[in-house]
Amino acid sequence: MELVLFNRSDDIFRGVMNLANKKINTLRGVVIMSPEEKKEIISYSKKVYQRVYSKTKTEFTGHIRLDLVPGIRNFEKTSRGYKWDLFIRGIYEINSNAPECGAATAALHHGFPELARFQPSPAERIVESLNGQIANKRVGFIIGEGIVKKEWGSLFMKEMEKRGLRVERIEMNQIDNYECVWRFGDIRSGEAYSEFPEWFKKALCEKQRGGSFILNTVAETPEEDIGNKYYLMGKNDRELLDEEDLRWAVEDGRDLVLKPFRGASGKGIVFKKGCRNTEEWKGVLKKRLNRGFGLFEAKWLPRLAVDEVNDGIAIDISPSFLANGSEITYLYSIMRVEKYSEYEKRGTINVAKGAGFVGTVID
Repeated sequence: MELVLFNRSDDIFRGVMNLANKKINTLRGVVIMSPEEKKEIISYSKKVYQRVYSKTKTEFTGHIRLDLVPGIRNFEKTSRGYKWDLFIRGIYEINSNAPECGAATAALHHGFPELARFQPSPAERIVESLNGQIANKRVGFIIGEGIVKKEWGSLFMKEMEKRGLRVERIEMNQIDNYECVWRFGDIRSGEAYSEFPEWFKKALCEKQRGGSFILNTVAETPEEDIGNKYYLMGKNDRELLDEEDLRWAVEDGRDLVLKPFRGASGKGIVFKKGCRNTEEWKGVLKKRLNRGFGLFEAKWLPRLAVDEVNDGIAIDISPSFLANGSEITYLYSIMRVEKYSEYEKRGTINVAKGAGFVGTVID
């Protein structure tokens, strides 16, 4: 990959967008991905998705994003910026509810036009992929309560409308007037976080069963949820069910992280190394016994020694796909960035919490 900087003499990591009255720091440059790197990302993502899909045993259609853990080799400074060889070290999650990356990039391109001239448009790629299924049909677009959706969802919708999708902003009680409904917001089953009321979830599920096109398909149970992190557990990971699992988590010498299987935006994640001592870690675990949490080996993002940013930056890579049953079609990738000093404090990169990104990666 190559980071090409726009202005080496300026502060290249600065606020260019507003989100809920705060500035989102954004890297002033573009990231270019080689064909080999793109191929590896797609191959790895398809393998993970199909493994998870086979476990859920449910039909699914929708726009999804995989948050991958990158590794870097051969990092070097160049006359244009920086170069490195990308490889994939793992995955954090599959966002199968309502990925905000398209809306975030629409907002970035709206506020930072020079990026839009270089980068692919998520809206354009999504519309191209969807049109085979919903060409010439009206799409009712309903925006959820998540901060990114509320602030930038309308920009995303307008970008898709410009590119030929017959999309209209509607309210929840209007869905009976539409054969195609795009719910741009999270709906999770059980006690997990949702941006819509239960009655609306039931109404969408009824329309799904009647043959309407609902994007993304609503999981009626946790077991049907493609984004359930339970399905990403490896042989060295463990569900937190009882005292035996608690003892294992305390005694295991690895760097662990506790994650809710159906959480969102970093909520509920606790890092073992973030606890002051063993007793604090044990207390955290006790409160979450048999509450839908998993213990995973922590996977940390690499640090890029970008001289123009004190302490460098942390990066992740997030490819998006259109999923249709067991098959996924590649759309685009985004790269999220954070000052490394800030990433060390929080342990995650999340745009809604003030982290930045470079928009769509040139591939």
